[in-house]
Amino acid sequence: MTVSADSLRWAIDFVAHHSDGDLFPKLLEMEAIQTLADELIKEISGHPLSEFRPGAHRRFIVPKDEISYRIATQLDPQDSILLSAIIYEYGNGIENRRLPATQVFSYRFSPTTEGGLYSQKAAWNSFWSTANKLANDSYRILYCDIADFYNQIYHHAVENQLMESGFPNQAIKWLIALFVFVYRVEGLVKSGDFDKAVDKSREFRYLKLDEWERVQRICQS
Repeated sequence: MTVSADSLRWAIDFVAHHSDGDLFPKLLEMEAIQTLADELIKEISGHPLSEFRPGAHRRFIVPKDEISYRIATQLDPQDSILLSAIIYEYGNGIENRRLPATQVFSYRFSPTTEGGLYSQKAAWNSFWSTANKLANDSYRILYCDIADFYNQIYHHAVENQLMESGFPNQAIKWLIALFVFVYRVEGLVKSGDFDKAVDKSREFRYLKLDEWERVQRICQS
């Protein structure tokens, strides 16, 4: 299984424009990669993903607010490009399994180079507006947060979800190998936009978040 040249070109422009999200500064290497994009695409496209082993990564403790922090990982630039290219090429398989956008607002997959992987930048406001409207007609309201969410996701569960979403077997193997390389048995890469999708891993997160719609029904009863 190979990654298409079009997906790689999109991923190079995407990573160069958005870097590794808002957690890390832009990598200087991306300027050189953009300049030599044709050469890199030629070296990667047409070759099996299994030929590209994960490179070195850096892990940091990043402040969230005045009293809390999160652990974030910065991938090797080539891994970020491959990761983004795979999600760009096959991410619709995940999006098509999601609940409607009127029920789950966050990180709806609709990739553009300028906007990133997701379509709606006002999803947070839309969520709270809808939640406020529903709360006025509800007897019970449940408010919760999941602490240390990404580190608790088992790779086997991610693998099953990717299979159900129609990802090719070789793409799944490469992604799981990347996660194992970074986090061993469990946990997703918190690196840029991928973690929000998957991304995290950029596209797995909402497979679990959509299940909270069932809780919503109970709270409205």
